[in-house]
Amino acid sequence: MVLMLALTTNAGAIAGFFSGKIVGRSHRELEKFSWPMMGIALPFVGATWGIFAGGTSGAFAMLFGAIPGAVIGALVGAFALVVFGMGFRTIAEIQGDIRTGQYLPMAFGLSLVIAALVLGS
Repeated sequence: MVLMLALTTNAGAIAGFFSGKIVGRSHRELEKFSWPMMGIALPFVGATWGIFAGGTSGAFAMLFGAIPGAVIGALVGAFALVVFGMGFRTIAEIQGDIRTGQYLPMAFGLSLVIAALVLGS
């Protein structure tokens, strides 16, 4: 059980990390669009990212976990990327750039809020 938990966690983290680089570039391109267009596009980018990372992670849970993992990943990814992307753009527009001291609390805070929502439900 511990081995399966380690495999699923590491697989999801690795898949999310490497695909996250692509998502970051996509977000940078979407920032050039208007607010409404960015708001429409971000959930799709986030859902795609979540499907890939969640599906990869769930695949180690006896293979049938890939489907629930992808569904949960899509929901979390769509929500998280919209909230993070809009917050990131707001701070960047106000200050001209965003510093690590602002980025890290935003990223960790959002991750912890989502984890609390999932675990509390």
